[in-house]
Amino acid sequence: MLEWEGRRLFVFSDFHLGDAATDPIYEATLRRISTLQNGDYLVIAGDFFDLFVGDSKLFLERYAPLLTELGRATQARGVHVYYLEGNHDFLLGPALAKFGIQVVRDDCLRFTMGGRSFYIAHGDLVDQGDLQYLRLRRFFRGNMMRTIVRL
Repeated sequence: MLEWEGRRLFVFSDFHLGDAATDPIYEATLRRISTLQNGDYLVIAGDFFDLFVGDSKLFLERYAPLLTELGRATQARGVHVYYLEGNHDFLLGPALAKFGIQVVRDDCLRFTMGGRSFYIAHGDLVDQGDLQYLRLRRFFRGNMMRTIVRL
């Protein structure tokens, strides 16, 4: 956590949260989110979930307690939540918008806070030489996958 002028910035990345009943990090994450206050910023830098694609009812039910708490943070307490999609969670815009979470369309988030500049990315694009992964990533975020998810 970083703090300037009463604003706090939290960055979560690669938690790979599983089922609430079996993942010990799940409850700790819920508790941390419940402490966020008006004016706080939370950036989730991908792979927050072990797997979450689109706005499938299956994933929405699996992560309902977490999504509900994020919704309370954004809608009732005025927390700013930004989500950078990872390689285990993507095409989330429609699902997360219901909870007041802003999905960042770029591969990174750049902003200034307290006179300091920040660059936050998931990191799966660091190795630009891994052409197989880059093709797979493009497929997962492409129109064909969007159609599959809709169906």
